[in-house]
Amino acid sequence: MSDYMPAAIFIGGPLPPSLRVSLAQAIAEQGVGLDYGEGPLLQEEILTLIDEAIQSGETLRLCDAEAANGQFETLETFLRSHGATYKRTSDAKYEADGQAVLFDGSKIIAHKADQRGKVTVAYRDIDRAIAEGRFEALLAELRLVEEGLPPLTDAPEPAASETSAPAISLAA
Repeated sequence: MSDYMPAAIFIGGPLPPSLRVSLAQAIAEQGVGLDYGEGPLLQEEILTLIDEAIQSGETLRLCDAEAANGQFETLETFLRSHGATYKRTSDAKYEADGQAVLFDGSKIIAHKADQRGKVTVAYRDIDRAIAEGRFEALLAELRLVEEGLPPLTDAPEPAASETSAPAISLAA
């Protein structure tokens, strides 16, 4: 059973021209809009938005007010399989915590987040990281998730990664 909750995804980093049409197809298939509550975008609109984001040096932000489990399963799988970077945030709803998830092109970093997508870490997780000698690694990971993504850029083909990239989460 899926819980439906608001979620946003930001796509950034290098995007080779050869991936643009298939990325636009994946986005259209996911059925997301530019803002919460907006209808799904057409593939032609998405191609224009990708070009505009590259030209203006921005990330591509897409939203769904009712994303299944706060995720974009089709789109995220596509992005990971092509090594394309993204950050997804989802709101907390009922018993599900909010999340901030970053895929840096090779691994997934996931943490709990507040309603604005800001990472939260429980004191016990900080205490555990200190005890295990990985506090600096936790801080570096949190900075990486909070800083967001580089803008979309024209680039050569990224190295493809496994669709089931290893999940890394230092916080419970």
